[in-house]
Amino acid sequence: EDLLLSKSRFQEMIKSGEYSGWDDIRMPLARNFRRRGYKPGAFAKMAIKRGLSSVDKVISQQDYFMELDKFNREAIKEHALKASFEEQDEKSEETLEILTPDARITFCKSDLNLKKLKDGQIIYFLGFGYCRFNAKENIKFWFAHK
Repeated sequence: EDLLLSKSRFQEMIKSGEYSGWDDIRMPLARNFRRRGYKPGAFAKMAIKRGLSSVDKVISQQDYFMELDKFNREAIKEHALKASFEEQDEKSEETLEILTPDARITFCKSDLNLKKLKDGQIIYFLGFGYCRFNAKENIKFWFAHK
């Protein structure tokens, strides 16, 4: 009920600089959900659970993402590496950048061996959430969800 899905409004927000472009991961578009680590099966399971009918199904944005996150965690849990981390004040060679959907960047020191990670690999940072390694971007991890 409170999730913006207007293409014309998105265009205005891109022109005004609120979003960097159509690939900005904060935009609620299918390709950006994929980049944030959401699996197609999570959407399918959520649709099955909520049901399909001719009557509109109304849900708040917060509840929508809480439900979607639950189904996505089930889809990625068994494939994720587990890691611990410490927040760092400064960026160095030993830190990772994690971009969250609200665009705040957190620097973390992790027990992961970065050289052994493969592009697209999913990591679960204990107490933080799931992230996907992205070797092609300047940002090392895209935040998926808690």
